[in-house]
Amino acid sequence: MNDSSPNFCLIDLPELVGFFSYSREDDDDAAGRLTALRDAIQRELRGQLGRSRRQLRLWQDKEAIIPGRLWQKEIKAAIEEAVFFIPIITPTVVNSNYCRSEFEFFLEQERMFGRSDLVFPILYIRVPELEHESRWRDHPVLSVIGQRQWVDWRQLRLLPVDDLAVRRAIEEFCSKIIETLSRPMVPLEELRRRQAEEEARQHHEEEARKHEEEEDRKRQEDEARQAAAAEAVRKRQEETERAEQAARAREAELRRQAEAKRQREREEEDARRAREADEVRKRQQQELLREQEPERRKQIRSSKRPVIIAAAISAAIAVAVTLAVVFMREPTNPARQAGSPGPQVPAPPDAAAQHLAELTAREQQTYDAARGNVSALRAYVNGCTVCAHESAAHSEITRLQTADEEERSYNAARGNRDALQAYVNGCSVCSHADAAREEIARLETPPVPCGGNADAQLVRPIESLYRAVNEEDLDLYAQQWADGATSRDVFSGGGERTKAEKVETKRAQFSKWKFNLTMDRPPEILSKTATRAEISVYYSISITFASGECKRRTGVLEKYTVTCGDTGRWQIMDNTDEINVSGSAGRC
Repeated sequence: MNDSSPNFCLIDLPELVGFFSYSREDDDDAAGRLTALRDAIQRELRGQLGRSRRQLRLWQDKEAIIPGRLWQKEIKAAIEEAVFFIPIITPTVVNSNYCRSEFEFFLEQERMFGRSDLVFPILYIRVPELEHESRWRDHPVLSVIGQRQWVDWRQLRLLPVDDLAVRRAIEEFCSKIIETLSRPMVPLEELRRRQAEEEARQHHEEEARKHEEEEDRKRQEDEARQAAAAEAVRKRQEETERAEQAARAREAELRRQAEAKRQREREEEDARRAREADEVRKRQQQELLREQEPERRKQIRSSKRPVIIAAAISAAIAVAVTLAVVFMREPTNPARQAGSPGPQVPAPPDAAAQHLAELTAREQQTYDAARGNVSALRAYVNGCTVCAHESAAHSEITRLQTADEEERSYNAARGNRDALQAYVNGCSVCSHADAAREEIARLETPPVPCGGNADAQLVRPIESLYRAVNEEDLDLYAQQWADGATSRDVFSGGGERTKAEKVETKRAQFSKWKFNLTMDRPPEILSKTATRAEISVYYSISITFASGECKRRTGVLEKYTVTCGDTGRWQIMDNTDEINVSGSAGRC
């Protein structure tokens, strides 16, 4: 491929290589008829061009790969040598990731040639999707097949290769390939120069982009550090303010409790003095009553004497009149005279006892009306005479004053957890204790696991993993995987690997290769809970090997499961890589 003639044609290359892309399963199911078809096409091309086996090869993996070689590496190398591509279109091929990759590799090669006519599809088995444009338009393989002229082999696939109709179709198919390869094109040297210039331009743009991204990343990190520092200062200030508020609340509560204690002591002293004064007053009243008792009795006797004298006189007159009548009318009846009773005078009631009873009843009414009112209760205590409820009134006054003080303390503590707790611990009446406990429970918000599950926090371990790969930071790479994490690659068919195996693989790769791993679009959160999330990522990767060769793949789909574990950080618990490849593959 060193020809630089201005009238260059691919047919003029000293060695022509084509690539025969097919499914081994289809070939096995057809008893090797696809291999026979490849051999017949190769012989027909050699015959029409007059080329030897060495000068023209139609590459087939079954024929060209030596046992023990890495077949995928050999296939890629063969596609890089090929100048035309014959895909055998069947449902199996359309659904095969391997055949799709072969197709994508050659399309990259075709673009490098500046051509769009070097793929010669053969429709071998009916593919229903090809019959409806709406179904093949978005398919990575069928969208290319549908826009190209393909050969319909469905009626010939059951015939033997040496059948006349099959041989004629092969002859016509090979003539079309030779005609296409004979078209003039830009010399390969010029193509390589243009490609080198394009790669240099892309490299320059990529370096500029990376530099800009690095500057943006540093700026964002600086802003994040400044924001974190400001947030830390704000939190410290808030904590200091809360501590000061709590200290002030505790101090106020201690002052309130001390004042309440002094108030209770004053009230108890007042009550004691009032009881002593009452006892003195009662003793004085009793002594006064004792001193007045002889005079009272004398007054009673004095008030009774005129009544007795009058009664005696009346009785005497009555007796005289009666005796006169009797002696005038009848003889005297000694028995009757002896049994005749004298007049009875009732004693007057005890005025002092009656006054005491009335006074006690009035004070009872006054006390009942004063209940629940501190001022009225104090008026009752200060003005009572009998004071049967004085002790109860003092107790109620103390209780009402304490309740009033505690209500002011509760209202002042609202919204402050420490002050509310101090109120609950120090209250006596505790009218608002239940409400204070409920508010304390509301203020005590439980911590959020791993700082929450915002999208930015969920994707952070994946972004850090990509950065670790690009910067070859093995420690950072290992930190993103949770203990017990697993990983698998669908495309390569690899088995499940543990965290330790992933880390060791990366250790070996970092020593030999350079990576450039980027996300094609922002990660998509498929589902999330407080401690688990499913995330899909489309990425592109370029790998520069020790030999200086660089390979690139785009549009690769992978999925992650991130969890919030005992470390308090979001980490990767599972990764399924290379689920689908929707972009291109080839050299950088």
